[in-house]
Amino acid sequence: MEMKKSNIDFVVGPIENYEDQLFGYKAAHESFVLVKDPVWSAQLEKFNAMLPGLQAAFRLLLNTRRRCPEPMPT
Repeated sequence: MEMKKSNIDFVVGPIENYEDQLFGYKAAHESFVLVKDPVWSAQLEKFNAMLPGLQAAFRLLLNTRRRCPEPMPT
């Protein structure tokens, strides 16, 4: 989640959609209170910076495996 300006975030919403035979409910809801830890957030920024490169490499790997009839050697 992107908590750029605040250190506390509150999230509420449906998590499961179904029809309950007993009460006729259509969805279950849950909520979270998220508290940002500035020290850990700073440590995780280096991994956040690596994500675009990792995603591109993963896409390249998937495309390569789709074209190869044999499994690639590990």
